[in-house]
Amino acid sequence: MTTTSPLLKTMAGRTLHDRDALLEIVKSKDVQKIYGPPESTPIERMAGLFTASVFSWVYYLAPAYFFFVLPYLLIFRLTSLSTYVILAPMMISAALPAFKVCQPAVLGSWIMAQMPKYFDYVEVLEIDDENLAALAKQRPLILAVQPHGVFSYGGVCSAVINYSSPIRPAIVHMFPTAVASVLLSFPIMKHVLSIFGLVDASKKSMIKMCQKGKCMVLYVGGIAELFMSSSKKEAIKSRTGFIRLAMQQGADVVPLYLFGNTTALNVLKLPVLEKISRSMGASMTVFWGLFGTPCPLPKAVTYVRGKPLGLPKVENPTDEQVDEWHKKYVAEVKRIFDTYKHLNPDYANKDLTIVP
Repeated sequence: MTTTSPLLKTMAGRTLHDRDALLEIVKSKDVQKIYGPPESTPIERMAGLFTASVFSWVYYLAPAYFFFVLPYLLIFRLTSLSTYVILAPMMISAALPAFKVCQPAVLGSWIMAQMPKYFDYVEVLEIDDENLAALAKQRPLILAVQPHGVFSYGGVCSAVINYSSPIRPAIVHMFPTAVASVLLSFPIMKHVLSIFGLVDASKKSMIKMCQKGKCMVLYVGGIAELFMSSSKKEAIKSRTGFIRLAMQQGADVVPLYLFGNTTALNVLKLPVLEKISRSMGASMTVFWGLFGTPCPLPKAVTYVRGKPLGLPKVENPTDEQVDEWHKKYVAEVKRIFDTYKHLNPDYANKDLTIVP
């Protein structure tokens, strides 16, 4: 009698995209390109799980390690070799700067390319990479991504996918992700995450990028969205500041929805943890996935890139003008969600709630 390990059973029961629905979407005039779902072997999916888990474990353990080291240092001080050994990773990481641009050698490696296979990763593009790159040469672009989630596996998969357009590495380089400044300086975490290319999400930094004609990825709902969704409901945060900034700087906004960002990991939703996370601009809560660990669940992840809004440049937009274009953005996000949610079984019966 043969037995199957719990991990293999879980992998066998993973969430997969609706193949028939994908074939129907291919016929849509709104869709320029679809990539995936990928063919994969159990070994490739296991490798994908390992790679995905590295990021969630670092996201989990780096803050815990930091807050452990501080009291340890206060108690034992620098009086023994063991103290220096414990402090070494943090001290080395703190002394070295984060990567300033994405690292194609890492992102293009075999082990990274297995992660999308674990998530049965699919991309639906209403504007493909080639047209996006052409538009980016004309004006700055903000890829407005929602929802946030504990860790953006959808965003990571879009950077390491090896079955998309040949210019995807150039797109990743062209669109660094804007993040809270704490992630650019937090020891260990800054080196692991900056391989994707990160920039400061402060208003000053974003204005400077737009003035230089540069593009970016922005998670517009912020860390607040982390505590808003669950396995039974999907909710995103509605904010207007990025619309005002884009109009002032002559940038256009491209809405992008990541189905699966809120299902790969579960979150402990406590008001005190939400307050701490929002104040720091990073996830400071308890989360879990496979077998109660930080390893992500084998859920389908769907990346849907909508059409550019066509924002006008207005140096001093009125509140009415900002509200008008923000309503158009919200309507586009809602359209994207309702149009493509049936592709991902975890979302097929969900409705999207948009919270002011």
